[in-house]
Amino acid sequence: MSIPDFRVRRRRDIVALFARLALAASFLTAVADRLGQYGPPGTPTVAWGDMQHFQAYAAQLNPWFPSNVIPLLSWVVTVAETLWA
Repeated sequence: MSIPDFRVRRRRDIVALFARLALAASFLTAVADRLGQYGPPGTPTVAWGDMQHFQAYAAQLNPWFPSNVIPLLSWVVTVAETLWA
């Protein structure tokens, strides 16, 4: 491996690291929002503000699921986003 190849590989690894960090930050930001860390619903820059509003959004995205499954689905997605971040 020559020196330029090493530099290219190192830059690619650094870019990949920052891309992974950005993706993790976006997942954790969404989780923090639905857990109310950024303020109550209706606050500027807050998408959901609490789990109930997120569950209503999840129901809109998944109309084929029965309404009694939506709370479980919402929590599974939240836990998955937290673990995979």
